[in-house]
Amino acid sequence: MTNPLPLEKNQHEPLRHLFAPDRPRHWDQDWLQTPDDIRFGYTHAIDTDDRGNVYLLHTVHETSRCRDAVCVYDASGKFLRSWGETFAGSGHGLHLHPRGRPDCVFITDLKRGLYKTTLDGEVLWHVPKPAFYDDRPHLSYEPTNVAVTPDGQVFLTDGYGSYLVHHFDPDGRLVNVFGGPGLGDHHLAHPHGILYTERRGEPELLVAENVATRLNYLSLSGEHRGFIDVPTRRPRHFAEVGPWLVVPDFYGRVTLIDGQDRRVAHLGDTWQSHEHARTLEADPPDQGFIHPHDAAVTSDGALLVCEFVPTGRVNRITPAASEDR
Repeated sequence: MTNPLPLEKNQHEPLRHLFAPDRPRHWDQDWLQTPDDIRFGYTHAIDTDDRGNVYLLHTVHETSRCRDAVCVYDASGKFLRSWGETFAGSGHGLHLHPRGRPDCVFITDLKRGLYKTTLDGEVLWHVPKPAFYDDRPHLSYEPTNVAVTPDGQVFLTDGYGSYLVHHFDPDGRLVNVFGGPGLGDHHLAHPHGILYTERRGEPELLVAENVATRLNYLSLSGEHRGFIDVPTRRPRHFAEVGPWLVVPDFYGRVTLIDGQDRRVAHLGDTWQSHEHARTLEADPPDQGFIHPHDAAVTSDGALLVCEFVPTGRVNRITPAASEDR
């Protein structure tokens, strides 16, 4: 999820409770009602719309009879439909656009590139590989996530490839390329996630740099604008809602950040070591994370976090009711 979900004034209250640093929270990892013929692979990406519908992208487990990589649920977790067999195995990022009532989905595929589809998976356009690479065969290309501006400009991170950001117009034509490895603050070290945001009063990009473990503000043309001074552990992507920012930290926690770019809380921190994380895959914690990979926040104040584990995991976290405290 990359653009802030517009909220009515009375919708801020449950979110304020969710983001309060000492607020008790209820965790539910069994809320999705998935058909028997679908078995998750790695649950890579998640997004929501203002109706509460949830779109989940997973890599599809080898034992799954249904090969669809995108599953759609209502707000209660009831299964609605699935599609996207094309993305089985290498689908990585998913973004609904525009925020609110979306009419399209952007999907990044590590092997197949960037897709724009309808909400039911019909491909509107597809860029297998930006033209930038045509005369640069020495550069690798494995895209990870997108940010999309309100007018449809698309910014694609080549997170596992050449560490570049590619800017496309709304029709998928390449406009600009920036970032890449280097020593400057405008250079990028594994730009895994990206957000279009106006949280500081002007249009900017916020990049989650996995190797550099930093959150880097850039202009829409790639100039460095600053960092968020909050510790991260291999940040993967973003969810933004109202004034708040959610950062899935791959090493076992989710970081909540307020509208002044200050840390509110670290949620579900389980990290001890890679070996310990592997034991958690077999015995997941009731109130903690293993490898958070993406997040979304619903308009009624639920935080959804999908994780990079072999058979998938999606936690639903809400403010605890009084009897849960």
